[in-house]
Amino acid sequence: MTGVRDATGRRAETHRRIDEEIRRAKAARYALLIQREAIGLRNHRAVDQLFPEPPRLRRDA
Repeated sequence: MTGVRDATGRRAETHRRIDEEIRRAKAARYALLIQREAIGLRNHRAVDQLFPEPPRLRRDA
């Protein structure tokens, strides 16, 4: 049973790390959009193509 607990713990840690990276990517993308708007760039089509919003993490066991 120890192996199952270890695997579950590793999976939870991996999900936590991925969630944190997704949060950081979203924050960086949002900051980029704000900076673009601050200099007068209102069309964000290029940002959407080059830096799409990160997908949500699926937690299918």
